[in-house]
Formats: sequence, structure tokens, C-alpha cells
Amino acid sequence: MSPEIRESMCQPTLVGDFESDDLSMQLSANDAPILFWVNGEVRGNGDPIPALEALCLSRGWSVIDSCNKSMVDLTSTSGSPGWERFRTWRDKAFSEE
Repeated sequence: MSPEIRESMCQPTLVGDFESDDLSMQLSANDAPILFWVNGEVRGNGDPIPALEALCLSRGWSVIDSCNKSMVDLTSTSGSPGWERFRTWRDKAFSEE
């Protein structure tokens, strides 16, 4: 990621929230006429893939897993391995005393 994009992502000018019963996402971007990036933070136990698929596929956008910089397969029926790894780590971290 270029330093310019990284700096821009740290100072978004547009922010939107999506919530369902078991999932929330916060999306942020700059307000340039053409969007080159949208940053998303996902929280909860739900599967974010259907919402990301609805948002991204029709626009020709890609989703990158920020943990390992890999492309997320939005058409996969088996969910996102990165999301599942994060949930496993999170649940273990919060269950330790």
C-alpha cells in the first residue's frame, strides 16, 4: 500500500455504518470524485461475506484481508478463512483469564 493511500485511510472524510443482528461494519473513504479505496472494520459473530459481496461485486471492487494481504473470495460458499481465524483467536483471547 502506498504511503499516500495509508495516510488518506487514517483520515477518512466519509464514514458509514452497517448493522445486522450479529454483525456490524464501519466503512470509511475519502470524498474524492473517484474512490480508490474503502476501508472496512468488521465486528461481531456474523458472516461479513454476503454484505461485502452485495456491496462489492456489482461495482467490480475487491476485498483484501488486512491480516495477510490476500484477496477475499466473495463467491465462496465456505466463508472467509481469515475471518474464521480471527474469530477463533478473539474467542480464545477473551476466554483466557
